[in-house]
Amino acid sequence: MLPVTRPDTLGTWEAHATGWLRAPLPLCLLRYEAMQATPLTEFRRAVRFLGLAHPDVAITAALESSRFERLQRQEAAQRFRETPLHGIVLLSPRPGRRGA
Repeated sequence: MLPVTRPDTLGTWEAHATGWLRAPLPLCLLRYEAMQATPLTEFRRAVRFLGLAHPDVAITAALESSRFERLQRQEAAQRFRETPLHGIVLLSPRPGRRGA
């Protein structure tokens, strides 16, 4: 039998993010809008934060390899291993916009 614990409650996104930002450990805050605006700069920061020394050419290649449109074409050409057998497309465009 599992020990009795206090029930977890879901707080707001702001409370969740603030909790992480106040945590006593090294953090690298990446903002979606900044990653969209200046992907090389932001991902270079993340790579350096992780202690890696990949050159810009490698980071750029990784960014290009993971572009939504490229992955969408790959999925259409050859089903991803994660794609359900009943044919649902995983990488379908979704409505929405940055900064919303």
